[in-house]
Order: sequence, then structure tokens, then C-alpha cells
Amino acid sequence: MLAFLVASNALMPQSSLRAPQHSRLVGRRSFVAMGPVEPDEAWTATSSGLKYLDAPAAMGAGEPPAQGSVVTVGYTGWTMDGKQFDSGSISFAVGSGKVIPGWDEGISTMRVGGKRQMYLPAELGYGSTGAGDDIPPDAPLFFECELKEVSSGFMGAVKTVPGGWFGIILAASFIPYALPAELRPGFYN
Repeated sequence: MLAFLVASNALMPQSSLRAPQHSRLVGRRSFVAMGPVEPDEAWTATSSGLKYLDAPAAMGAGEPPAQGSVVTVGYTGWTMDGKQFDSGSISFAVGSGKVIPGWDEGISTMRVGGKRQMYLPAELGYGSTGAGDDIPPDAPLFFECELKEVSSGFMGAVKTVPGGWFGIILAASFIPYALPAELRPGFYN
């Protein structure tokens, strides 16, 4: 059976075996995560210059995160020339300025489970300074994001600490060393 599948694929034109770079449908839009595309009239544009397109099949549920809520976002980022510069997951407090301005604005209107493509002009990204060797100065950026979780209160604060609970426990273990020697428990001396 496997030999038949391999042989039948060998007979197909190679162009039909490749995944499409971007899939676009009129009316009901398809959303294929394959890298940067130039925004068109179907994208929502904000007054700041941010442009975004939500995946129709993954609009998400619930309310958008409130200012100060901690969100966890899965993402991939590209420069508009197609160079992927980062991919992963990040947790941050919305509206706190801990991420680039385009992210604070773009993520703040998403819902948990929602997927979004975002085009950020340079002033909403890293501006005229760029970011290391990966992002040149004045580079517009393209992101594909998924809002995975919204947290608030104590658990939200835990998510913003590098390492989460482990980071908190590790940091707390050094507290006795900051105390004067006469106040430390005996096993720390």
C-alpha cells in the first residue's frame, strides 16, 4: 500500500504536492499560517496603523482581556521580506508596555482561542532602532498569533515571572542571604 502511495505521488505534478503559501477565499476567508502577506481591504485597520485579520474559524470565545490582565500568546514573527525572526509563547500584562506597542493594541481585542494575523508598521514595532541583527531599522513586522489564555490576580502575576512557580521558589530561596547573619536560620550560615 505504501509503495502505491509513493508511486501515485510521483506521478502528480510537484506543484500540487506543495502546501499553498497563502490561501485566500472571497466571502468566507481561509487562514493559512505560512508567513507574511501584504494586508488588503479585508483587513481591519486602526488609527495607529495596525492592520489585522482574524481567522473566521478561530474567533475565540469570551471577553477580550482587560487592561492589566496577563495573557499567554503563541506567535510567529516575520519581517515583511519573509525572514522569520521569532516563534514561541509569551505571557505579559496587557497595556503595561512590556511588549512592542502593536502587540499591546492588537492582542487587547482578541478572545481566548482566537487566531489573528497582524501587520505592524515600524513605529508600532521596533521603530528606527530595529532589534539586533534580525529586525532592521524601520522594518514593518508581520505576526501570526493565538491568544491561549487570560489570567488575572495572583496567577496572572505568577505567569509574568520568568520560570513561573519555579522562578518564584528559586528567588525566595535566596531571601535569607539578604538578611543579617544573626537573623538567618542556622542552616544558612
